[in-house]
Parts: sequence; C-alpha cells; structure tokens
Amino acid sequence: MKGLLFSAVLMLIVCVSVPGTAVKVCAADSVKYLDANGATKNCTEYTPVESTTTAWNTGWYVVNESTEIEDRIVVTGDVKLILVNKKTLTAKKGIEVEGTNSLITVKVRIIEY
Repeated sequence: MKGLLFSAVLMLIVCVSVPGTAVKVCAADSVKYLDANGATKNCTEYTPVESTTTAWNTGWYVVNESTEIEDRIVVTGDVKLILVNKKTLTAKKGIEVEGTNSLITVKVRIIEY
C-alpha cells in the first residue's frame, strides 16, 4: 500500500507545471499530432500557453484552452506552437519574430490530447 501511495504522490509531482516554463508532462498530458509528412509525433515537453506567457524561447508551446494575451509576444530562438482541437490564441499586440528567430505553427489535426 505504501508503494502505491508513493507512486501516486510521485506522479502528482511529475505532472505539476510551473507557469511560463517548459515541463515534461505525464503520458496522459502529452499531445499526439500529425507532422507535415503525416507521421505521428508525440510532444512530451512543452510550455502551456497562458494569458501571461509573453516571452517564448526555443521549444514547444501548446494552447490547451482558448487564450487571449494582452501584451506583445516576443519569440527568441526556434519556437513551435500547437493549437489543441479548435482552441484559439488571440495576441492583441501581435507576435514579434525578428532576425534569425522563427515561429512555426503546427496546423495539424490533433490525434489525442
């Protein structure tokens, strides 16, 4: 019984995310999608986009809920964005991507979430 309880607590700790930071997520929270070549991919480490997520650095960002961001979003590095099943992102002051920085929006059908 102690082992089961410890496992449950450990899983809870692993699944907790800190706003604005990339986290490794539980299998249940990973995002499966089809890439541009039709291959199934699994995004297991990403930053959940919230209304205060305005500094996007290299990595994956996932919009789990329709989100509105009041301030300008600034992209640094190679950023990839996934919008989960019909969720929307409204960037009221736009998204800044300058120089060698890049933003790729993954426009695919989500297989599982």
